[in-house]
Amino acid sequence: MDWQQKMTGLLAVVLVGMAGAAGAQSESAHVSGVLENYVMAYPQPQQMQTQAYLTYLHVQGTLQHGLGFTAGTLFYRGHNTLDENYLELDKGKLDWRVGRFRSSFGHSDWSDLYYSGFTRFPLIRATSLGKNLRLTRFDTGVSVRGEARAMEYQLGWIDPFPRKYALLPHQPDHLVGRVQTYRGNLILGINTLLKPDQLNSGGTRLFDLDFRWSAPQVQARGEFLAGQAQGRHAEGYYIELFHHPVKLYRTTFLARLEGMAATGGDTGWAQLYTVGVKQIVSPLLTLELTRAWGNRIAPAEYARGWAIQAVTFIHF
Repeated sequence: MDWQQKMTGLLAVVLVGMAGAAGAQSESAHVSGVLENYVMAYPQPQQMQTQAYLTYLHVQGTLQHGLGFTAGTLFYRGHNTLDENYLELDKGKLDWRVGRFRSSFGHSDWSDLYYSGFTRFPLIRATSLGKNLRLTRFDTGVSVRGEARAMEYQLGWIDPFPRKYALLPHQPDHLVGRVQTYRGNLILGINTLLKPDQLNSGGTRLFDLDFRWSAPQVQARGEFLAGQAQGRHAEGYYIELFHHPVKLYRTTFLARLEGMAATGGDTGWAQLYTVGVKQIVSPLLTLELTRAWGNRIAPAEYARGWAIQAVTFIHF
């Protein structure tokens, strides 16, 4: 057993111990979790490729009044890594998190990323914007969330480059922030990620606008990104549309339009168009089918074609 496997085993023991302690000390304590498995099939030039590429374990609960924890692990394409692992302190209008988490930056929650029905993330969220910086990532550090009237905000001092098993920041030198407001059926968010000591010397400064609009049976959402990451130009967008027919309440039809400034030495604008369908077969199984068209400019070139995905759920 190598050291990564030992650490994963130790994490499981710690989780069980925390859950047991919470249950023993407080009748109102609550612990819940989910185990998810993702299997994808997609065509290759010679044959259909099938890959069980992701297993996700997530546990959350309360230790005492106002103090909670979230813990999890990922087995992704043959490699173990920690998912979100943090302590959370709820102080009324302020919510503090310390540890390893996904910072609020656009549509960044697990449900936004994995429960949408699309078999892959939007280009701007999945592609390396700088040398090793993605929008979809883990941060380590401290974060505070609050609200005031019709506005919510989040501010964090983070290390956006944690190691696979890091729970605390090694070099916290980035500032991440989000302000969100709503009006009727529309939710708008403004996000920023900055490296304060390099604002004038080619450092990271990203700015993002996201929206979510909902109506009966229809939802639209998207993001618009601009700025630079580790000195490299970063620009892109995506808009997604979801339709839930009344008579097919377990079915969702979806479409995505997206574009991104070229990467990998290409020039121009990478463009993709995706349509698909999501079918909830049962509380334990969801099936997803997508088809993507686009140009041959990276990173769109590698995301075209059919994909089928099956997701299984075990809740506890």
